[in-house]
Amino acid sequence: MHTEKILQNHCIELFKKLGFKFLSSKEALSLRKNNHNVLLKDILKEKLKTLNDNKFAPETLERAIKDLDKPLDKGLNETNKSITEYLLYPQSYPVEGKKKKEGLTYIDFEHPCNNDFHISAEFKVACHGSDKTRRPDLVAFVNGIPLAVIELKKWGVDYDEAIEQILKEQKNGEIQNLYKFIQITLAGNGIEAKYGTTGTPSKFYNVWEEEDEKLKQWLETHITDRDISKLDETIAALFSKERFLKLLKHYIFFDKGVKKICRYPQFFATEKTLQRVETMQGDKRNGLIWHTQGSGKSLTMIMLTRLLKKRFEKSKIIVVTDRIDLDKQLSETFRGVAIDIKHAKNGKDLFKKLQSGASVITTLVHKFEKLDSREPLLDKNIFVLIDESHRTQWGGLHEAMRAVLPNACYIAFTGTPLTKAEKNSFVKFGGEIHRYTINQALRDGAIVPLDYEGRFIPQEIEDKEGMESEFERMTKNLSLEAKEELKHKWSRFSKIASSEKRLECIVKDIDVDFKKKCGDASFKAGAMFATNSKYEATKYYELFKKNTALKVAYVISSNEQEELEGGHKQYIAQIWKEIISNSQCVSDEAYIKKVCEEFKKGDIELLIVVDKLLTGFDAPNALVLYIDKPLKEHNLLQAIARVNRVREGKNEGFIVDYRGLLGELDRALTQYSSLRDFEPEDIQGAVFGIQDRIKEIRDSYEGLEEFFKEVEHKNDMQSYVNVITDAYKFNEFKNLFWNFAHSFGVALNHAKIYELLDKDTIKTYKEKIKFYNELRAATQRQLHISADLKEYEVCMQNLLNQYINANGVNEIQKLVGIFDAEFENEMQKIKDLSARADAMICATNAVIREKQESNPAFYETLTQEILKIIEEYKKGRINAEEKLKRAANIVQKSRQGSLQKSYPASIEGKRLIALYDCLKTHFSALSLKEDLKENLVESVALEIEKIYKEIIAIPDWPSSSEAKDKLKFKVKKAFFNLEDEYQVTIKNKDALCQKIWELGVKNR
Repeated sequence: MHTEKILQNHCIELFKKLGFKFLSSKEALSLRKNNHNVLLKDILKEKLKTLNDNKFAPETLERAIKDLDKPLDKGLNETNKSITEYLLYPQSYPVEGKKKKEGLTYIDFEHPCNNDFHISAEFKVACHGSDKTRRPDLVAFVNGIPLAVIELKKWGVDYDEAIEQILKEQKNGEIQNLYKFIQITLAGNGIEAKYGTTGTPSKFYNVWEEEDEKLKQWLETHITDRDISKLDETIAALFSKERFLKLLKHYIFFDKGVKKICRYPQFFATEKTLQRVETMQGDKRNGLIWHTQGSGKSLTMIMLTRLLKKRFEKSKIIVVTDRIDLDKQLSETFRGVAIDIKHAKNGKDLFKKLQSGASVITTLVHKFEKLDSREPLLDKNIFVLIDESHRTQWGGLHEAMRAVLPNACYIAFTGTPLTKAEKNSFVKFGGEIHRYTINQALRDGAIVPLDYEGRFIPQEIEDKEGMESEFERMTKNLSLEAKEELKHKWSRFSKIASSEKRLECIVKDIDVDFKKKCGDASFKAGAMFATNSKYEATKYYELFKKNTALKVAYVISSNEQEELEGGHKQYIAQIWKEIISNSQCVSDEAYIKKVCEEFKKGDIELLIVVDKLLTGFDAPNALVLYIDKPLKEHNLLQAIARVNRVREGKNEGFIVDYRGLLGELDRALTQYSSLRDFEPEDIQGAVFGIQDRIKEIRDSYEGLEEFFKEVEHKNDMQSYVNVITDAYKFNEFKNLFWNFAHSFGVALNHAKIYELLDKDTIKTYKEKIKFYNELRAATQRQLHISADLKEYEVCMQNLLNQYINANGVNEIQKLVGIFDAEFENEMQKIKDLSARADAMICATNAVIREKQESNPAFYETLTQEILKIIEEYKKGRINAEEKLKRAANIVQKSRQGSLQKSYPASIEGKRLIALYDCLKTHFSALSLKEDLKENLVESVALEIEKIYKEIIAIPDWPSSSEAKDKLKFKVKKAFFNLEDEYQVTIKNKDALCQKIWELGVKNR
């Protein structure tokens, strides 16, 4: 098993092979002067000279360094943004002998080898406003500027813990002074790795899958003494010199104030497109990028736009879509990253903007139809980015674009796979540039899986014979022709009446289902409901308002087509007018915008739509999509993708289908008429049915049974606890249990579960979940492992509340430490005496790990006592009762925090007590009488405390080498005097002086 130290050494060696120079923490500190500074100023100043041809005076360089090291008065995010702009763009400073200022560069992005790259380990940084420090495992520097932080956890420990550590260090009162410079953050263990940037929430940390074969080969050449890990691959991918600077320059940006770093498919799609555009001619430059919905397609368009503008002088980028709402959404997205985008209002305005200096234009594809009489623009540096290209790439609309822009380069984007027929058309267009499939996005966690459930609401006439009898009675005096005409109208009326009854059934079903799926979510979950017409949307809205307590809204638009017979037109218009009026919005558009914002915030629970918002609407809090309309091919895939967006606390999305579009998912998706025109591998993973969940439940249940196969006494909780011997085994058990409980919880939301699992099996699974949850609590208590109260714990608690433990919820609680009032009560819950002793020992070990540096002498003594208890019990020299008695004594000593219960009256305060304990341990070897040794320990401790009172007058003394040297000199002099007076030898004086310095710093 790899320790963190071994992993750290592996990483350092890899960085060195990538061309980074290694700096020990001591070397880095000497370059920083103290723990508050994070810039390697001497290195930075020297590089500023050479990168800028020595044209700036020394005082100007000092000012440039000071300007870069911005204060945090505007908060971490704004400060980081400001520093990032300094790094990316030359800043103007005066040059000696010249009137005009010139640009000063901090990093040479064009020539990576002109920069200095360093990596440092255990980079100690002082926390803001406190005496605490943090030690990021690795920090990477470019020209002395810290630009990346890497946190490591040993193999078997979830890398999520490293992510949490990175996030914690960015909080107020922590080490924001370091993170204000940071551009890339990386968390990893011996198996996995994920990366982000400053401010990235844990849910949005990404994996990197390398697509450059040369880089993979480089790794294989340079790591030959061990297996290449995912951590190795990620470090090589992100931090090879050229890639590192390319990411910093082009692929990290602020989107509406939120800092983001690209995902690997965005990076490779952009790079491959640029390569194609730069190396090919004519139509061969054209191509398609297929990135599944929810994976950040719009941001890929933005990255490509930015780079096209840089690579091609006076280039024009035209962003084309086919819907007004998508056009507006794309415009807002581009403006969110500070791209000046111009919107073409009509065909004439489009042509005017194409001829003007506008470099980025957004427009609807239909605008090109009105330009057929215009002279074509022959410029080759026009790039047309077409969104949702499957709808606009062929036929008259595409021909209209080609007629106006015959030499342009056309890059098509789609969020859904192409049908077989569309693929054939795209071969002529230029073929595929890059793909990122549904399955890839699921594997990477870029989208959440979708659970599908087909439901059928039967429509039947309850008393058909009675209805026919009544009809004959009513029409006995009518002619045959009149009777047939009335029968025709009656059948239509029956259909309408039946339909309204069906709507009521669906409303009741959604009301119940929403509470099950969304009611206990750890966030404000919402649902969307896709209906067949404006009439049905309106009718559903009224039924929900009348019959449920759900906070509901609906959205329609004037261009949605449906039959408006029987007074429907007037009915729809009246209700919609009332809605707009009551909302106090000035227009339909303003109202729809308001509804979308309220839905995203969670103020609206159910949003009813027809066609509007079924494409391009991103609301990560949308958990369920209810469907009551016919959908097929791209429209179906686009609709269901409304609920696949990632957010904290969301582990899957749900599709509930009242039209039976995909039946019960008991066969391949391409066998259903709605999706049969796609290739099977292209839509694999689109949705999962109840059968998939049942398989997951059984597999994970069998995994748990296999994990505990060694348990002899199946009814004894302690026998199960004994199988989980350490934190690694606990983590393995926890993951098996979570998979089992989560899959079962999702399946319980499905109406068909009781048809697929018998009652006894369901009862067994419920009992097992309750048992395993109690086992987890008992194991955490006994091994003193911190409770992992993360997002899925909320889901687990909801599962227990709703389905498992009706007679008293088994609460998941935080770990109780030895200083907590409830500690004794928690220990009493462990009935087995030996196990209770182990729990006390584990709890004490946690305290030792946390506080060892503050008083090493005391905590080392405690550790030795613990090892002795364990050894004597293992060899049978003491029984469980004696083991528990000694463990309880250890707890008491640990609470005491020092070697002895009472100290001389002059020894008080944590620093003096720690000094006393340290000297007592070290002086125990002196050949003097015990009472004399006691007096010497006291007097020397007091003398050192006087020295400390002088030292702390030095500004920033814990980081001052002057203070450290002065203290060591004076303490060593006191030791020499003691040796002369008592004719004794104090061994290892240098090491003892270093320990005394560390005690003072730790207990300041």
